[in-house]
Parts: sequence; structure tokens; C-alpha cells
Amino acid sequence: MRSGEAQHTLDVGCGTGNLVARLVPWATTITGLEPHKATAKITTERFAVNGAVTIRPEPFEQRDPSDRYGTITLVAVLHHLRLQEVHDAHVSFRRA
Repeated sequence: MRSGEAQHTLDVGCGTGNLVARLVPWATTITGLEPHKATAKITTERFAVNGAVTIRPEPFEQRDPSDRYGTITLVAVLHHLRLQEVHDAHVSFRRA
């Protein structure tokens, strides 16, 4: 992605925020979804001073479907899902 192309970015399954940290120079805002609450807490603390980053302790399926993003990233996420969940995620991404 080039600077300015991904104004609003969603990182699904952001973990401890390694990709989020790499996206900071390129995106206006970044929302990280992390379903593991303890990991989400660590990541929230990591980016506490960065107003452009929001970490939400929730899975993709529980996000606000009215939110819109220019870029959606998933690193090492799909293999954690059952086949039906992969299909449902694909349908959801097409609407996101």
C-alpha cells in the first residue's frame, strides 16, 4: 500500500500489533480486531499514545457492519477458522 491509499485500515486478528505498527506510517486510522481479550489489552497498551490506532477486543463477526475501510488485512487468521467461518468472512468482507 502507498501513503494516502489506505486512509482507514482494518487489521483482523491483530495479535500484539506487529502489522499495525508497520501500517502506522501509511494509514490515517487503523482499527485492530483481536478476539483474545488478554492479547487485545496488551496491544491497546502498546498503542495507547497513538490516537490513530484503535484496538477492539472482538472477533470480526462482532464488528459494526456499518464501518467502512479502504484496506482490510488478515495475517495468519483464516487457518484458525472452520470452513463455514471462512465462507462467512468472505461474504462479510465483500460487504465491508
